[in-house]
Amino acid sequence: MNPAESSSRKDRQDAPATPWLPGHPLWEAAFDPPHLGIPANPTASARVVDHQGGFIEIFVSVAKGRIVDAGFLTSLPGPGMAAASLWCAAVLGASLAEAVKAPPKP
Repeated sequence: MNPAESSSRKDRQDAPATPWLPGHPLWEAAFDPPHLGIPANPTASARVVDHQGGFIEIFVSVAKGRIVDAGFLTSLPGPGMAAASLWCAAVLGASLAEAVKAPPKP
């Protein structure tokens, strides 16, 4: 067995099985998102506001046609934070054309 495979399996075994517990990747994305905030030197941003005034604003830093950093601000609680954080993670390193088509991976 490949050592990298065994460590990733161990990580999955060590992570709590339920998404509402600290340490689960979805919990982390919803309550301690790694991409929360504005990245250094953002080159573009987009803001979406819902009918109740809740918003998500995404910021990207682009260099040589690729997204080198991404971050977000939001007024939405857990699920909004998780969605924005997952999108930011999915587009890092992507071209702008790829990012437009990038849904977050489950």
